[in-house]
Amino acid sequence: MKKYFKLLFGIFLLALLPTCFVSADLLSDRLAGRILLQVEENGEAWYVNPNDNKRYFLGRPSDAFKVMKIFGLGATHEFIVSQTIYPEHVLGKILLDVEKNGEAYYIYPEDKKAYYLGRPLDAFNIMRNLGLGITDNNLAKISFAKISSPSSLEKIEKDIHNLVNIKRISNGLNVLLWNNEVATVAREHSKNLADENINITSNAAICNYPMIHHEGYNFGLYQNDRLENRKIYYFGASGENIALISEIKTIKYYGGDGYGCNSDTIEQNFKARLNIAENEQEKINLIKNEIQIRTNLMNQQPKIEIQEKIFFSEDEAESRAVDGWMSSPGHRANILNQNFNEAGIGIAKVNSYFIITQVFIKKVNCGYKNGPCCEKSGYYSYCYESLNCVSNICKE
Repeated sequence: MKKYFKLLFGIFLLALLPTCFVSADLLSDRLAGRILLQVEENGEAWYVNPNDNKRYFLGRPSDAFKVMKIFGLGATHEFIVSQTIYPEHVLGKILLDVEKNGEAYYIYPEDKKAYYLGRPLDAFNIMRNLGLGITDNNLAKISFAKISSPSSLEKIEKDIHNLVNIKRISNGLNVLLWNNEVATVAREHSKNLADENINITSNAAICNYPMIHHEGYNFGLYQNDRLENRKIYYFGASGENIALISEIKTIKYYGGDGYGCNSDTIEQNFKARLNIAENEQEKINLIKNEIQIRTNLMNQQPKIEIQEKIFFSEDEAESRAVDGWMSSPGHRANILNQNFNEAGIGIAKVNSYFIITQVFIKKVNCGYKNGPCCEKSGYYSYCYESLNCVSNICKE
């Protein structure tokens, strides 16, 4: 009985669904954001993620719903409900209403309208009704990728991104679209900072001497350098916020009575010296020297015995990071900068500390390195400062 049902379902799909036959080199681009159904099998469904042009298996209704939520982009309620025809940059994507408990909508590329993904069954109906039939031969030409549940850190990254967007919405600003490439750069900087903190933080020490800083020496001094070193040129402006959040709320221990840390003073002196350093190499040398100083301080501490630790919840850690940024004039200015339109967050963890980096960009369509020159009626083609327009391409 089961085999008979599958056969009939396959015949039904062949009869009613449009089938695509296109060349391999254009297939992924043309089908980005589409839901595909295998007409020569049992109607297995796939989603072509427009961020990487790879296909992800949707499986059962609950699996399809989960996949679409994972790939969702945060958007304001007003943006979602006010559109009759959606703009090109969101076609084929899933929008999550950050003001309505993350309600999800699929933006269908063909009619440029939104379709509500309220429950797993709704997601399955979208898959069935809007799916495009495809042959096994053509499907095989699209790269396959497995979907995995986001790690705890990836979940915190997205949660903080949404909290930042809520702050922007409450101040009358547009939401920041999530940018995976920018998030990768932010995550790499957080990882480098975490590596620096391995020997200057400990769960079993009275004093910790953690340090964070915008300056980096692995793949660029500042976020502009790091973005470009990872071949991200499509921004006209950028900013960066960093937070260091302990996951430990309270700790009880035996031993070490009367030992003083002075960690706040040490950090203030380091920041002051870093700010007046005159050039890149001086800043890098100062950071490396400071790590050694703090390592020596860690090694001089008396031994203690931990009795009890109480941890913050993930929600508390996320709120503390964003609230801390909003209480700092410079960090707040980045969050509420109306020129920024995309951002990515990267988190690394070291010895019960979260190191959180958020990089903001003003994404542009022209004028950036290796991108098209900008055109304006009555003016010569132009590029951003330090670049020249050569054969309609911006070059150094």
